[in-house]
This record gives sequence, structure tokens and C-alpha cells, in this order.
Amino acid sequence: MVRYIVQLGDTLHFIALKFGTSPSYIMELNGLVDPNSIYPGQVLKLPLHNSHTDKDIASRLPLLRKGSQGPLVILAKTMLLNNPFGPIDLTSVLDTTSMETIRRLQDHLGIQQSGCVDEASWRALLNDTINYQTPPYDSIMVRSGILLVLSLDKSIYRQGDTINMTLVKMNLSGKIQRLYYNSGQRYDFCIAYPNGHILWRWSDDKAFTQATAELVLLPGQVLSYTESFHLAMEIPLRQLRVIGRNCSKQTRHLRLEVKVKATS
Repeated sequence: MVRYIVQLGDTLHFIALKFGTSPSYIMELNGLVDPNSIYPGQVLKLPLHNSHTDKDIASRLPLLRKGSQGPLVILAKTMLLNNPFGPIDLTSVLDTTSMETIRRLQDHLGIQQSGCVDEASWRALLNDTINYQTPPYDSIMVRSGILLVLSLDKSIYRQGDTINMTLVKMNLSGKIQRLYYNSGQRYDFCIAYPNGHILWRWSDDKAFTQATAELVLLPGQVLSYTESFHLAMEIPLRQLRVIGRNCSKQTRHLRLEVKVKATS
């Protein structure tokens, strides 16, 4: 699933056409009783795997083979958490063990058993029906076709661990997208307690140029930003909220959030 922010002028029929699904399915998925009740700023859950752009999405995501590294490896692995096909270690490297798990998944789905995450495997992974628990990532699709993804390396952390967080933006549209910024800051990360108290914010000790800028994203282009936070031994153990934001004018009001556990 992805989250979609309703824009001024959107109708349920238009959104359904855009994502290749039906208004009734969107209503069922979001508990809506009136098709005319949506409003700008409302967040809707939408089935990415049913989208008419699904082929484009799968074909634009890279082939992941043994030794591949990066946030998209984490994203692929998070979609297999607690799966019945074998263990998944949420590192950023596609190793032999993970490939064997993917191979068993491919055998189950009747697709080529390469162990690599190819186009067919991406399409299967984007299908929510194979997910078995909520993975440590959050995603939002904006109307222009830009997909924002916040992903973590684990869902449970202990004192002394390091939380590695990655914010990815992908241009899944077929045209150039331009993002505009009011300063040199492109992104931000924040870790907070459930009551809203901020434990850490990446930008707090940073200085940014105060000049407007434009960032061009080519069709299919993927950009990622990764930062880390060390959970010192004196930090109280409780649930934490990891928040990521892209700071462009078009998306700065959007916040991606993942809840994780901190334990001994």
C-alpha cells in the first residue's frame, strides 16, 4: 500500500482511474461511506500493486543481485519480514541467505528462481498479499508521480544500537519532475517519543544556505538520503517514532513515520 494525499479538485473516480482500481475498493479500503466525502489534505490508502503504472514502477526499479547494496535492498527485504520462505536479515546488502529466501518465494509464485530481485519479483513484492506483518517503512505517493519512502534497518532496537534511516524519493512518472526548495536543506530526520517529545533531530546542529534552489528528477530517477542515530545507554527504553521529511515546497507538509521498539 501507499498513502495518497487528496488534492484540490480530486474526485474518488479520478483517483481510482489514476491508480487503476475502483472507487468502491478505495471506499472499502479506507472505511468510507460516501464517495463525495473526500477532501483536500485527506490521506487515503491505495493499492500500489493494482495501479495501471505498476509495470512502469516494476520496470524502473533496479535489478538487485548478490552483493547489491542500498536502501532499495532494505525496502525489498522489509516486504518479506516474518515470511514462511526463510530468514531475512534487515541489512542493506543482498546476501546468499536472503537470495535463497527470495528463490523460495519465486518458486512459490511460479516465476524464475534466480534469487535476484528482478522485474517480476518487484511486482510480486509490491503486491501486499504476500506481506505478513507491518514492515519498518512508510511510503507516500504524491499526485505528480513521486514516491517517497522512509525505511529503517530494523524494527526493534536495543540500547547501544544505531538506528540507520533512509529517505528515498523516486520519480515514477514518465516525465521530468522539478522540486523547489527555500534553502539548501533537502531532507530531515527526527526521532520522537509517543508523547511528541523530540529525542533527536538531524537538522538541529546543521547550517543551510538560505537560497532558493531547483532539483530536477528525471523519469525513473531515484535519490536517497541516509543518516544514523546512536541509542546511548542512558536513553529510556520505550516505543520511538522515526520521522522523515523531504523539504521541497511541494512535499514539506508531508511526514513519513515508522514506529519502532527500543528494548534491553
